Amino acid sequence: MNVSKASLIPGILTIGLLTACGQDSAQEELLDYLNGPYDEFLDMYDELSYIYDDYEDAGSQGDDEQVLEIIQTDLIPQYDEMYDHLTSLSFEEADIEALNELLIEETSYNQEAVLAEEEAYRIVLENGESADELFNERDEYYDLADEKLMEFDQLLNELMETYDVE
Repeated sequence: MNVSKASLIPGILTIGLLTACGQDSAQEELLDYLNGPYDEFLDMYDELSYIYDDYEDAGSQGDDEQVLEIIQTDLIPQYDEMYDHLTSLSFEEADIEALNELLIEETSYNQEAVLAEEEAYRIVLENGESADELFNERDEYYDLADEKLMEFDQLLNELMETYDVE
């Protein structure tokens, strides 16, 4: 019954300290975003990989109660923290705002996926009933999150080229 997301962040560009030639305000804002809030977001995503390791371990042992506990005490709060982090940001440049908005949408879909999964495990544990519809809904949300992440990667690459960021 445990279907995991195959890849948390496929294709996310890991960015170290970036530089730009001849900085203007858009370049500077992009660099500030990538080296600050986005880098912090990636650290939060890294934390998810540890949470999903525990989740996978519990799921592979058939411990649905432990899976539900991980969802409630670790996954939901982690996605909430990520969402709050992203939504607290503001930008002067519309391009940077659009980039961040894609991550907000991606995180929101992941939140919805985890909430659907939480409900599915509750139904299974409390009623012993099948929750296949909810697990399918979860998978659809994860697919939507992956699509937003691909859009983010594409826009990020375009902006890095446009603003001459290396």
